[in-house]
Amino acid sequence: MAEQTKEKISNKIYRVLLPAAGVFGAYLIFQKTGLTGDDWKFQMFLRILFTALILWAAEIWFQEEDEDKKYRKITMLVLTAGCILRIGYMLYTDCTVRAHDLGDLELGTAGKAGYLLLAIKGKLPGSYQSQFYQQPFFYLTGAAVSEILNRVLGRTDPHSLVDAAKTVSCLASCMILFIAESILPYFSIKKKGKLAALSLLAFTPAFYLVAGRVGEDALTGCLMALAILFTLRWEQTDDWQHALLLGLIYGIGMMTKISCSIVGIFTLYIFFRKIRKNSARKHVFQVLLFLAVSLPLGLWYSVRNRILFGQPFTYVLPQSVDGPYYRGADNLVRRFLSLDLINMFQRPYADVSYDVNLPVYLLKTELFGEFRYQVPLFIPVILLFLNLILSVIIFAFGIKILIKKKRIDMLVLVLLFAAFPLYASWSYPFSCSMDFRYYLMIALVKALLLGILWTEKERNCQKLVWLEGLFSLFSILMFGFFPGM
Repeated sequence: MAEQTKEKISNKIYRVLLPAAGVFGAYLIFQKTGLTGDDWKFQMFLRILFTALILWAAEIWFQEEDEDKKYRKITMLVLTAGCILRIGYMLYTDCTVRAHDLGDLELGTAGKAGYLLLAIKGKLPGSYQSQFYQQPFFYLTGAAVSEILNRVLGRTDPHSLVDAAKTVSCLASCMILFIAESILPYFSIKKKGKLAALSLLAFTPAFYLVAGRVGEDALTGCLMALAILFTLRWEQTDDWQHALLLGLIYGIGMMTKISCSIVGIFTLYIFFRKIRKNSARKHVFQVLLFLAVSLPLGLWYSVRNRILFGQPFTYVLPQSVDGPYYRGADNLVRRFLSLDLINMFQRPYADVSYDVNLPVYLLKTELFGEFRYQVPLFIPVILLFLNLILSVIIFAFGIKILIKKKRIDMLVLVLLFAAFPLYASWSYPFSCSMDFRYYLMIALVKALLLGILWTEKERNCQKLVWLEGLFSLFSILMFGFFPGM
C-alpha cells in the first residue's frame, strides 16, 4: 500500500514537472537560438515531429496486442502531442500576435503589458483604469516567472519581459489536460472513453490560442478545472485537508479572475448533497472553513480597489453602446436561440464587428479565436464543420444519457457552463463577451460527455472515431503544419 501511494505521488509530481520543464526549457532554447515563428527550420521541425508522432501512434495501434497497454500508450502520446501543440504555438507566436487588451509594451500604460511591467517592479496598480481592474494573480505570477527567465537570458527590455510571461499561460493550458485526466475516473469513464475525451481536449485549438497569450484566460481555465477535481476529491475523501485545499484553489482562482467563482455552484451542490446524505456536523464546519479561506484570498484585491478608488465589486470595463461591438439592440432569438449556419460557413472566422449569434460565435472562436489565418480556406471550413457535428452529437446524446442515468452532478456541470455564456452575453451585450476564451470549461464538459458516451454506448460510438480523428488531424494540420501563419 505504501509503495502504491509513493508511486501515485511520484506520478503526480512527474505530470507537473515534465510539462513545466518542457514549457520553460523550450522557451529558453527557442530564445537562445534566435528562432522565430517564420523560420523555416522551426516549421520543418514541427512538421517532422507531428508526422513521427502520428506514425508512432499508428504503429502502436496496429502492433500492440495487449489492449490495456495499447490505450495507455496512445493516451500518453495524445497528451504529449497536445502539450507539444500548445508549446509550439506559444513559441512561434509573439506576445503581440493574436493578443487581447495587451496595450503598449511600456511601463505606465494601462493594458495587460503595462500591468505586468508594473508587477515586475513590485507594485500594484494605482487605479482601476483599463485592465488594472483585473485580478492580480496572473500578473504577479507572470512577473516572477518572467524575471527568472529573462535573468537567464540576460534581457531587460520591455518586450522580453512581457513575452516571457506567456509561459505561465502555456503551462496552465498543458496542465488542463492532466487535470482532466484525473477527473475522468470520478465519472467512471473507461479506457476508450478516456482516450476519446483527452483527444478532444488535446486538439481543441482554443487551448493553443490561450497558451500563447499574455493574459489570465488559460490560468483561469486551469484553476476552474482544478476546482472541479478537488470538489470531487473532497466528496470522496470527506476530510479537512481537501476542504482547505479547495478553499485555497478558489481563493487563488478568484484572485486570477472573479469568474472562477462560477464553479462554486457545482461545489456548493456537492457540499449540500454530502450534508444531506450524512447529516454530519463536520461537513458544515468544512464548508465554513472553505468559505473562510476562499473569500478573503479571492476578494482582497476587489476590497482594496473599492476602498482606494471606489471600484464597484461587479465592475467590468465599459464599452460604448454606439460602437460596432454592441449587440443589445439585436433580436434575442437571433442572438441566443438560432444557429446561423449560413453565416458559419460563409464566414468561418469570427467577425467581432459583424457576428451576432452566440452559438456560432462560440463554435468559431473555439477553433480560431477572433482572428484570421493564412492557410488554405478548406482547412478551417472542414474543421468548423467537424466541430459542429461533434458538438451536436456529444451534447444531444450525452445529456440524454445523463438524464437516463440520473447523473445529477454531471448535469449540474453541463447546465452551469451552458448558462455561463448566455448570462455573460445577456448582461454584457457586446460581441467580445462571446469569445470562447472565457468559456474553456465548455470544452472540458464536452470532453467528459464524450467519455461518458463511449463508456455507456461504445458500440454506437464507432463512427465518432472517424469524426474525432479527422478533427484532430485538421487541428494538427492547421496549427502544427502551418505555424506562424
